[in-house]
Amino acid sequence: MAHPRVDPIAEEARAAIRGATSSAELEQLRVRYLGRAGVLTRLLRSLGSLPAAERPRVGAAANEVQREPEAPPEVRLRETPSAGRPGPGSAWT
Repeated sequence: MAHPRVDPIAEEARAAIRGATSSAELEQLRVRYLGRAGVLTRLLRSLGSLPAAERPRVGAAANEVQREPEAPPEVRLRETPSAGRPGPGSAWT
């Protein structure tokens, strides 16, 4: 599900993930987009300020993007140097 408020964030995150060269960099990206003060987290917290009709669409699109990066970094982590690799149970492992 696409939405104009979410699509730019998703594209930025995808590009950053594709360009990551280490597991430490992937972890920084995970925090930047999914962490407590992450870009997607802030968007989800701001849903209350949106018009009621727009909230479900923005929320669904943000949740979809939030779940999307879970698999690719796991694969990327196996392909990149292990320094700084997140341990088991990490959101992206």
